[in-house]
Amino acid sequence: MIKHIFLFVILTFWIISAMAQVPDRRKDPFPTEEAWYIFPAPFSAPGLGSGVFLAGLWSNIAESHSDMFVGILKGDFDASFAGLLDNHLIDETLILDFTGGVINKAIVTSYQGRGFDTDPNNYKTFKVGDGDGTGGRIMLTFWERRLNAFVTQFTQSSRLKGVYEADGTLIYEPESAPKAKIGMLSQGLLFDFTDDWGDPREGLKISHNQNRFIGLNSDGSSPEQFTIDQNVTAYLPMGKQSTWVFNVFQSKAVVTKQGMTDKEKLRALLYGKIDCSLTADPAKCESTIDQQLDDTIAANRYGTASGLGGVSRLRAFPQGRFKGARTRFIGTEFRWNLTDESVPFNFYLIKDVRTSMQIAFFKEKASIAETAQNLGKDWRNSTGMGFRLVTASGMVFRLDAATGEEGLNVNVIFDYPWSDTAF
Repeated sequence: MIKHIFLFVILTFWIISAMAQVPDRRKDPFPTEEAWYIFPAPFSAPGLGSGVFLAGLWSNIAESHSDMFVGILKGDFDASFAGLLDNHLIDETLILDFTGGVINKAIVTSYQGRGFDTDPNNYKTFKVGDGDGTGGRIMLTFWERRLNAFVTQFTQSSRLKGVYEADGTLIYEPESAPKAKIGMLSQGLLFDFTDDWGDPREGLKISHNQNRFIGLNSDGSSPEQFTIDQNVTAYLPMGKQSTWVFNVFQSKAVVTKQGMTDKEKLRALLYGKIDCSLTADPAKCESTIDQQLDDTIAANRYGTASGLGGVSRLRAFPQGRFKGARTRFIGTEFRWNLTDESVPFNFYLIKDVRTSMQIAFFKEKASIAETAQNLGKDWRNSTGMGFRLVTASGMVFRLDAATGEEGLNVNVIFDYPWSDTAF
């Protein structure tokens, strides 16, 4: 409790300081430096999988603000997607993004149970396919991107192809599973009182997002819910070019209409076509379905907030490792900038300007629970270090290695951790 009060005092001080004297921008928040990337790159995110990412990105097209990208994933994922970003309907004020994609195959890890009292070896992998999704965002921004409001909407669908044990053993394979559909509508605010939109080293960011998830299946099995995510990140300059970063995040789910909670009805609806007696291990098949139904009923009753584990928060754990109705996170990261210079590079298929290289050292802790009374009673920790390459076009190439109560995880990904994904 004392630590939380101390942290609250620090963040309050930062809010007052930020409002009293907002730092000047180090760089233009609307860069027009043209860049492009056409390259294969490895990706690895425990809980999501690994493979090769073939990307094509044209940033600040013809020295405009607009970006275009296409990508193909091969490995645990077989997917393709494309998008047009930063399209200025009103210059430097009203910005439109839209994306779309197709998922031919994906392997999704689902840990059984909710909260921290779960076994890291008790998980199933779900093979899905026939997936597609579309989305768009419109953002209103003022004062050099310091004041921002946005609305985002997307829909996606996929079909279950099979469920497997952690060791790859097939549990069951539906003959003709229906497509699962979901939609999300997000709206929120971001106050960016920092010295740089893409690579802050001083100041404060505060965001408040409301994300409404609506099951698009007509059977009424899914809940209608929204999550409220609040994110505060403070940047303290250390020396001439390094930064000490502090982050506090919390998320809670609010269920406006419960999904189906009758176990027998839910089983008949979701798994009625599965005959466990015809599988290689009928007892294991029945146990798996029973565990999945328990998790589904908890999600239908309490809702599911933003989870823990993966590339952003609690990086020592796989993506989606912990889930529940309420989440609280505290993290700190020291970003040691080895270089602070603009170095253009052009290798025909890759053209950009390198602005800095960083080594990061970080410490994170988080709690998750179904109710507010239990939130904060139990915590998990993550400690590690990483390397980042930051470019003028806004790309951040990141490699993180973190260790926690369940071992070591390595993530190879783009963008900084703790960032608001809506932006």
